[in-house]
Amino acid sequence: MTMEADCEASQLIGEVVLPGDVIQVEGPFKLGPGLCLGDNQQQMAAIKGGILRCRDRANDPRLYWLDTIEKRYVPAKGERVIGVIVARPANFRVDIGAHVTANLSDVAFEGATKRNKPNLQVGDLVFAAVKTAHKHCEPEITCVGASGKSEGLGPLKNGHVIECNLATCRRMLDGSSKLKEELSKHFHGFECAVGLNGRIWLRSLNNKLTVAIATAIKECAQLNDSNLADYMQMYTDHLT
Repeated sequence: MTMEADCEASQLIGEVVLPGDVIQVEGPFKLGPGLCLGDNQQQMAAIKGGILRCRDRANDPRLYWLDTIEKRYVPAKGERVIGVIVARPANFRVDIGAHVTANLSDVAFEGATKRNKPNLQVGDLVFAAVKTAHKHCEPEITCVGASGKSEGLGPLKNGHVIECNLATCRRMLDGSSKLKEELSKHFHGFECAVGLNGRIWLRSLNNKLTVAIATAIKECAQLNDSNLADYMQMYTDHLT
């Protein structure tokens, strides 16, 4: 039985869709969490409820996904995650917040060889990309990009990790959202790495600033973009 599209994707961006909704898409596109292909190559269907989001970048297919309030991460190939080393047998076992730990080869780092491996211990943090992800197999992650270089991936030294819902992390990386822009406007002297598995790593000039930024992120997660500027101004005025 062929499913008929309920609406065009362009009309549903920012709107709530429900499981089973079928959406018509124009042009090349890629699917993120919460969506699957429909009956033809220009349809997608929702497999859970959430808010439809779209990332549209020049020279790249549009990326669609559903924002939900879920905290359990389902690995997807290509997504960047923040993991914690939990064991180190032949390779590293890494907690990425999924239902199973991920496998990280000890040579999956820029410049690493069998004789020159990173000295990572249990409890250390890594910023990695999902290399393979299958429903019935443990995911594999890597700290090198397609070029063989780190491309920003690798061990995360010092800093502080906060956990939040998956939608907040996607919002931090969404170029159309004002969340990261407002943080950069009101706070200076900090570094940030965002994992799509619900973890954000922060490192700043001192612990007080790190705690202030972490609190702002968690508070702003509940606000619309239209209210962010006023809230951030009030929040930072209160800190001084």
